[in-house]
Amino acid sequence: MLALYAFELLAVNFAGVALLILGAGLIVLEFFMPAFGSLGIGGLVAFVIGSIILFDNPSQGLHMALPLIVGISIAGALMVATITWLAARARGRPVATGAEAMIGELVEVVSLSRNECVVRYGGELWNAHASFALHVGQQARIVKVFGLTLWIEPA
Repeated sequence: MLALYAFELLAVNFAGVALLILGAGLIVLEFFMPAFGSLGIGGLVAFVIGSIILFDNPSQGLHMALPLIVGISIAGALMVATITWLAARARGRPVATGAEAMIGELVEVVSLSRNECVVRYGGELWNAHASFALHVGQQARIVKVFGLTLWIEPA
């Protein structure tokens, strides 16, 4: 778009409109596909350049108000920074769901049968495999999750 604008092959207002649409699209895409700010910053730059060149014909006397461009740019930059900060903060958190979150948690042995036993975890009864001797009522720690079977050891 910028090359076509520079070579004056594309009308100024169409290049500006296309850059505005591209910029808004990239900023919206950042909401749904967090790229840690790269899409948002690219969209913000395209939006600002599109706003500046939207009405660049001095004979018509049309132009975008610079305070409007600056205000929208600052608001967009704050949104992109917020999304980037939230994505980075969420990435640093430990896993809260699934089998990975179960490792290291405590369970209570409910019944025994050789190496197999039934344990209570989170209000549910799970089949478990223990390589150490356990007794009913004892606390154990989950060391591995394989399918619907927990591998446990004494706590």
